[in-house]
Amino acid sequence: MPMKEFPGGSRVSYEIAEPWGSNFQIGPDVIVECHRLSLGNNVKIGMPDEETAFRHPGGVRIHAEELVLGDGVQIDRHTLIHGGHFIIGCGVHIGPENTFRVNKQLRIGANATINEQCEISGVDIVIGRQFRMLAQAKIGGGSAFEVHSRFRVGNWCHVGMRCMLNTARPITIGDEVGLGTSTCLYTHGAYASALDGKPVGFGPISIGDRTWIPGAIVNPSVSIGRDCVIGVGSVVSRNIPDGSLAAGVPAKIIRENAYPRPLTGSQRFEFWLDFLRVFSEICSERWQVSHFSSAGSDVILMLGGTLVGYAAMLDSEHIGEWGKHAEAVALTDQLAVSAADVAPHITVIDPVAKRIIGSVTPISEKLIDQLRRYGIRFDYEAEDGLYVPWSQD
Repeated sequence: MPMKEFPGGSRVSYEIAEPWGSNFQIGPDVIVECHRLSLGNNVKIGMPDEETAFRHPGGVRIHAEELVLGDGVQIDRHTLIHGGHFIIGCGVHIGPENTFRVNKQLRIGANATINEQCEISGVDIVIGRQFRMLAQAKIGGGSAFEVHSRFRVGNWCHVGMRCMLNTARPITIGDEVGLGTSTCLYTHGAYASALDGKPVGFGPISIGDRTWIPGAIVNPSVSIGRDCVIGVGSVVSRNIPDGSLAAGVPAKIIRENAYPRPLTGSQRFEFWLDFLRVFSEICSERWQVSHFSSAGSDVILMLGGTLVGYAAMLDSEHIGEWGKHAEAVALTDQLAVSAADVAPHITVIDPVAKRIIGSVTPISEKLIDQLRRYGIRFDYEAEDGLYVPWSQD
């Protein structure tokens, strides 16, 4: 088996390797052993120069059938990865003190973040893009290495601190699902003897797109639909239909067809007025706020030399006026001109059509990140200074 040695007692061994990307960095006491190896550009494994590295003196151990690390992947110190095929997308950050034991495959989509002291264990695990897993959360648990174990989660999923997602049976989670602190999904519930009539249950769990579970327990064989909200502290033991608000022990449906609940025109304007006011306060530490006003259905904010605004309908008149500024970032519910009519120095963010047109700037990135905190997300990424839709790979 070919092997490359590095300072600090580190080594990388493999049988089949594709050409390595540029700027590969490896820290001390890192051992990588795999059958097939593929490394993208700017990959970092176990580097000791991270801000918190002094807290995690241990190295990294990776033993895998296949290890594919995309561009910009970072694996921090004191981490163990063991098992079958590990396909880690571009820009993924795996924090310190993590343990991954997956028998068949673990696929993690681009720009995911796994915080410290997490565990991912099982047989067959596929995780979407922009995944966030906070400290001390766990995927796996009892029976996670048996034949029925399977975990699928879509894009933009959030798993809060100390969550427990048990995969004795399949768990299927859609896009934009949030699981808050200490949420537990149990696909098996058993301890005392079934022959004594004690409760024993095994069954899959599914959660639909855009559902928010800020801190609850979900029992085996439960399906929760799309656009649901489950109250904090609830115990969900039966199926919850799409759009429901449910809470309690056991959880009961408080209101059906509660979500989504589109805002009226005036409500949308009030939302954007408040949002941009708060945004201006957040940005004031970095950029000078020289103007904030509202007129009709428009809100205007000046940050340094950049105009940031909201218009219910962004038409040619707006585009012409806003184009007079060196930079402009526009929020709109309706873009009434073609994308070709938008000048390169104007960035248009359309939350209705879920699209972004134009250039990447520090202020547009700050605005998009703040929108994410309000649950408004866009499947776009920066490429050569412009926003482009996510690739389908």
